[in-house]
Amino acid sequence: MAVKQFSIILAVTFVSWAVSEIVPLPVPYNVVGFMLLFFALLSGIIKEQQVDKVCDFILRYMALFFVVPIAGVIEYGDLLKDQFTEIFVPLGVSILLGFFAAGKVTQFIIHRGNRKETGHGI
Repeated sequence: MAVKQFSIILAVTFVSWAVSEIVPLPVPYNVVGFMLLFFALLSGIIKEQQVDKVCDFILRYMALFFVVPIAGVIEYGDLLKDQFTEIFVPLGVSILLGFFAAGKVTQFIIHRGNRKETGHGI
């Protein structure tokens, strides 16, 4: 079961890599993969039950994926200190914009769901 679910995730990742190689997109292939998986789940091509166990596993151990980047931060601490403003101001602004965008999208989806339940709107 888990092998099949993991194979689906790997297949989506491979397809997203191939798409990124063929079509010059301004986003990394893993973001394309997230979008492909999202739309496959929305359209029903992939059912949630087909990937839920592996996704839960990946989310549970996601912190391990950040060990290597943290080691890099420790290694290049002096560089980060010297260029603090150039690195962390845009990082902070982009995080705040991401939070804002996520909040607005969530509000839109909730509002749209409420309109459907009451029979008004879409």
